[in-house]
Amino acid sequence: MDELTLKTWSRGKNGIFYLRDFAIENNHQKPIIKATSSWAALSTKSRKPEVVAQLEERLKTHAGQIALEERLEKLAELQTPVLLRTRIIEFTDIDIVFHVNNVKYIEMIVNSFPKQKLIKNQIYSLEVNYLGEALYNDTVSIYKDDAEAGTEIDMISIVRQADDKEVCRAMIGWKRR
Repeated sequence: MDELTLKTWSRGKNGIFYLRDFAIENNHQKPIIKATSSWAALSTKSRKPEVVAQLEERLKTHAGQIALEERLEKLAELQTPVLLRTRIIEFTDIDIVFHVNNVKYIEMIVNSFPKQKLIKNQIYSLEVNYLGEALYNDTVSIYKDDAEAGTEIDMISIVRQADDKEVCRAMIGWKRR
């Protein structure tokens, strides 16, 4: 029954990427979750990233307010991929530009793990790289890196089967409940 407050703000632009930070605070205004994201606006015609005129001004940028100080880099490719599951993209997975919504990728990843792992552990960190698009009715395969077996870190890759294109890569840090 805790009362939480979600705060989010734009930090401006870095090249073609727009930066957005997040903080979730408890009822004592203490941050319990911090997150940062960078995203690109896609042209609905070309499906390529584009800069949107005056978007920064409309977002009311707070460039000096930073949730996470560390700079996140692109995650490394999996060394020893092992298939966790295969899944078809459904209508409820897609957003207004008809590609998989970013939250749905996270759901797919979490739902790929055995129930016992999810019961005995909790996610304490999550880093996601969105590398391409998965669309309605695409079949995707979700892989885990066997090279990380036995560690508290899982490296994940989601691959579109039609062309073997990696569309998402993630790193999950776990801790025992």
